[in-house]
Amino acid sequence: MRLAWNWLIVKDKKILLLKRNFHTKAFPWYWTVPWGRQEKWETAEQTAIREVKEESNLDFVPTQLFHTNFTVNSWENIHSHRYLWEFSWEIKIQEKEATDYGWFTYEETLTLEIAFDYADVFKKLREEKYL
Repeated sequence: MRLAWNWLIVKDKKILLLKRNFHTKAFPWYWTVPWGRQEKWETAEQTAIREVKEESNLDFVPTQLFHTNFTVNSWENIHSHRYLWEFSWEIKIQEKEATDYGWFTYEETLTLEIAFDYADVFKKLREEKYL
């Protein structure tokens, strides 16, 4: 089982989503939040800082754990932890990971092809007044 960390980046009641590259194993061309896998030597915070910087060029400060989940996929089982963050700097996506990005309201996410279980997570963000 691998640990995956997901970062829910919300600004002005909109969430940052990245459109996955066609090279990805799961959900190519779908929208997702920045995420990454923890290296053995990293803490959760170190993983977040590294992965989010790699994928979007943003610098982060953790604010709270929002949601946890266990996902069983055909290729591996993943225990996910979703965090809310504060950030700074301009977004510059890593083209190896994503092809596009955008800030979306909850209503706009309903019209997108969303990867994994993020549609449920966005609903929870909406219920708790983040979106």
